[in-house]
Amino acid sequence: MNEDFINFIDFAQLRKNKKVTQKEISQATGINEKSYNHIENKNRPLNIKHAIVLANYFNISLDEIFLRYTQNDKISNYEKELINKIKSLNQKDKDTIISLINSLSEKEWLWI
Repeated sequence: MNEDFINFIDFAQLRKNKKVTQKEISQATGINEKSYNHIENKNRPLNIKHAIVLANYFNISLDEIFLRYTQNDKISNYEKELINKIKSLNQKDKDTIISLINSLSEKEWLWI
């Protein structure tokens, strides 16, 4: 079974934001410096073990590494509340909500 995956996150940018060197990351994570360089430059697929270590080091999720999912994509508590309220509606009311949302979305285009 192949345990290598393509990562979508920019580890070089994360490293620069953290103001550390590749050597410092290597020392902190136990990932060989040459291996980390290959990961950062996307010269080789990222294995799951390294992904977990780097996710912990950079305080990010595996979703962010592999699925292009970021903190900005997370559903807010307000959005969760809206979803839960919509789930509790009957189908007719759900359809009404969708129609209302669609009409509001179309209305935005009129003002552009």
